[in-house]
Amino acid sequence: MSREFGKNNILLRWPDWMKPPWWRVAYLIPPFLRKDLSELVQIPVGEKFQNVIEEHTKSFIEKGVEPPKEIAGVIYNIADDLQHGREAILRAGDYIAVQSFIKRK
Repeated sequence: MSREFGKNNILLRWPDWMKPPWWRVAYLIPPFLRKDLSELVQIPVGEKFQNVIEEHTKSFIEKGVEPPKEIAGVIYNIADDLQHGREAILRAGDYIAVQSFIKRK
């Protein structure tokens, strides 16, 4: 299964263990307003970032071209998510790895 890869397909989320416990105590959110905080915190990514992800993911899925070593794990995870019909989610470490790759490029 393939999925179109466009500008709004990347969503950054924080896992529960990264959310400090005081968030839940200091900012008591009424149950009727409570949503997963990861849905509230969405960071738009830049065009360069999107282009790097799209280029390497498409090449890997469509042509079997191995991604660069520095971002291989990120590309494998995104490709796996897309091929199995899941939303592609980047972790903080993935984001940092891709940004570092872009800066070195």
